[in-house]
Amino acid sequence: MLTDLNIRNLAVVQQAELQFEQGLTTLTGETGAGKSIIIQSLLLVLGERASSETVRAGESRGEITALFDLTDSPQALQWLKQQELDTDDECQLRRTVNADGRSRSYINGNPTPAGRVRELGALLMDIHGQHEYQQLLKGDAQRALLDSFAGLDPLAGQVRQTWQQWHDLDDQYRHLAEQQQDQSAQIELLTFQLDELQTLSLSAQEWSELQQEHQRAKHSRDLVEGCRALVTILDEGDSNISAMMTAARQQIDPLREIDTEISAIGEMVEEADILVSEILRSLNHYADGLELDPQRLSWLEERISSAIVLARKHHCEPTQLADQETSLQTQLDAIEQSDDQLKELQQKITLLRADYDGLANELTEQRTTAAALLSEDVSALLKKLGMNQAQLIIQLDPRTDDQPHADGMEKVSCLFSANPGMQPGPMGRIASGGELSRISLALQVCAKGQSAVPTLVFDEVDVGVGGAVAEIVGQLLSQLGHQRQVFCITHLPQVAAQGQQQLKISKRQDGQSTATAVEPLDGETRVTEIARMLAGIELTEESMAHARQMLAGH
Repeated sequence: MLTDLNIRNLAVVQQAELQFEQGLTTLTGETGAGKSIIIQSLLLVLGERASSETVRAGESRGEITALFDLTDSPQALQWLKQQELDTDDECQLRRTVNADGRSRSYINGNPTPAGRVRELGALLMDIHGQHEYQQLLKGDAQRALLDSFAGLDPLAGQVRQTWQQWHDLDDQYRHLAEQQQDQSAQIELLTFQLDELQTLSLSAQEWSELQQEHQRAKHSRDLVEGCRALVTILDEGDSNISAMMTAARQQIDPLREIDTEISAIGEMVEEADILVSEILRSLNHYADGLELDPQRLSWLEERISSAIVLARKHHCEPTQLADQETSLQTQLDAIEQSDDQLKELQQKITLLRADYDGLANELTEQRTTAAALLSEDVSALLKKLGMNQAQLIIQLDPRTDDQPHADGMEKVSCLFSANPGMQPGPMGRIASGGELSRISLALQVCAKGQSAVPTLVFDEVDVGVGGAVAEIVGQLLSQLGHQRQVFCITHLPQVAAQGQQQLKISKRQDGQSTATAVEPLDGETRVTEIARMLAGIELTEESMAHARQMLAGH
């Protein structure tokens, strides 16, 4: 609900700081005092269009700040959380308007586009009397009010949830079906690529082995010649190492008999001689194993070249070709399995559609019953509000397509007829401002204040009525104030006296400038204002007594 409203340099208001309570607040004042400035301020702070005329003459900027308690506004809280603008259970809206007409809006101190502010504003306040702003002129709000009146919110929630599940699966099905349109070309390409990879069949380990064997085969002649040269050095030349090691052993053996300390050196000589013999055997074995095979070399070079070309084609290293083959096989398997996936999705979609149809049909039946009851109740109440020939019809129109919709299979609209023989039409086009406010009041009262919007503002609701009808208007507003925060701009004492809070709007002039002041009334000041509304400027003892009697009765 709205708890605080601060207005500075707006139109004829220089400064106004207002605090509001739950229940019905009435705003009164003489004609021309500027009562509409409250409505204008609320519209501006809720994101409506501003102009240079909005700013008080002689000032560079006007500003409106509104503070809302969101304890009973779960939808507004959820919206703020989704936009990452939430701060506990309060919300501050601020609007600044420059003298050149430029303006800026803020939510909880964050600059916010006016469109976003209007989204939030629709969840915080509904202003009845302004055709361009009133939420009840919108089909979504009319449907929501009907559902709340009939206690259908849980069922409507089930319909929306089932629709969301159906919608998500239907999107998956359509996406997969679109992919299948290219299936033949994809399968052909993947099959060709896999055939190339499988024909080569190269593992990461084999690539390393191929490179090593190719290096050996390419230089096999050099390797054989090198090995033969080493054998000559070690065993076949005039001064070969083997002969030298034999001579060394012959030379050291007598010395070991003379001095045992030289035995360790003798052992080292023996080990060296043995090592040279092992080197010779290894060299001969390695050289004998080398084959000078040009065909094998050609095959190795061809295989390595094929691997390099294929790796380039797949934008990877030759060692990654095996992984690429696995990846392509997975893609091919997925495409080939898409038929099964489509069939499975279609079965789920069919089941969900059946669930949706059952829930939506039940919702339609209950809405139809509730629409007749609410139409009858509102039309009866309009007669009590002085609209004797008026009729409101809540109409359900089946949707033209056969596809599920989140809000059910029908549109809800409120049609209004002011006189017999007049064709009912959209109430926003047919009803006047005063009539529209009273229709909205009747709707809200009959729906027992079930609107999700916590604060309601009524302007022109008592235009053209008086006496007993005015009393009924006041009673209904007061009754509605038990469920919602309600503001009403009124010129009738029968309505003003029934508010839990009353504000007086007055115009003050000092000869040079004009300003509008907003004053909370209590005690004798409220009695005086009610008496003024009863008797005019000249207050009498009778009007003062009558005012006290009216206030005492409420």
